[in-house]
Amino acid sequence: PEMEREKGVIVEEINMYKDSPRSIVGNLLEETMWPNQPLGRDIAGQVGTVTKFNQAMFRSYLDRHYQTGNMIIGISGKYDRTKLNKLVNKYWAKIPSKRFEGFSSVKNAQNAPRVALFKKDTQQAHFNLAFKSFGFNDKRNTAALVLSSILSGGMSSRLFTEIREKRGLAYYVRAGQNPYIDTGAFDVSAGVRVSHLEEAIKVTLEELSKIVTGEISQKELQKAKEFLKGKTTLFLEDNQSRLDWYLEQTAFRKEVKTPAEAFAEIDKITVAQVKKVAKELFDAKKLSIAVVGPYKKAVENKLFTIVNRWRKNV
Repeated sequence: PEMEREKGVIVEEINMYKDSPRSIVGNLLEETMWPNQPLGRDIAGQVGTVTKFNQAMFRSYLDRHYQTGNMIIGISGKYDRTKLNKLVNKYWAKIPSKRFEGFSSVKNAQNAPRVALFKKDTQQAHFNLAFKSFGFNDKRNTAALVLSSILSGGMSSRLFTEIREKRGLAYYVRAGQNPYIDTGAFDVSAGVRVSHLEEAIKVTLEELSKIVTGEISQKELQKAKEFLKGKTTLFLEDNQSRLDWYLEQTAFRKEVKTPAEAFAEIDKITVAQVKKVAKELFDAKKLSIAVVGPYKKAVENKLFTIVNRWRKNV
């Protein structure tokens, strides 16, 4: 009965996400970037698979993944290290560690731009475009973070100024570098007026190419760095966020860094490094675009035309 109740909760959660265009467009983008493989699938699953889930499948999953060699204990806040070590030794260290199942490596091959459209009767259109980027341990990650801050770090950033303030095309627009273990996605997302989708995507791509071909002042670079460090500092104010910071690094990175060490890396980034990483990232062959809105199939062809024209200028 308990499992059946939880199935119902998850099904309703899936239905809730299906009602949210921002959730749909994010899932659609990942499916477009990594089709027919785990990274591209919706983490909540499908209604059909959830309802078929049984106790044997549940226990099999636990046995394959929830082993001590595949777990990390994290503590944040005031605690007694001596007592903690005794508790870990009592309840954890003596448990035999069985083999655990690893993850499936991503298939990253992409030789042409991709466009996916989900037709939904919305008052606002949503798009998410992304380029294949870098994994957790790639040294170019820090420059990519600074690049994302130049593009959408605050109300004076390039995308916010050009798309929202000057043209009034979008309510929200953001850019981000999202690393995984063996790949990543540098994405730009926005909620735009339905009648101005094509213009918004065209302007977005033009702003990306300006990073590669234009100038970045030291003042703009410094402002982007300070925004990035300030946002991170605010994020790390509570214990749970600090715990998340160190757990992520312990799980996925080869070297665990303190916030101060991460900030020092940000401070070292130069204009040349930002432009170099932008040129590596903004390759139309590695571009995927997902759109949710009240559009017909013909919109896909128009977006391909915009991408192909932009491709010639990067």
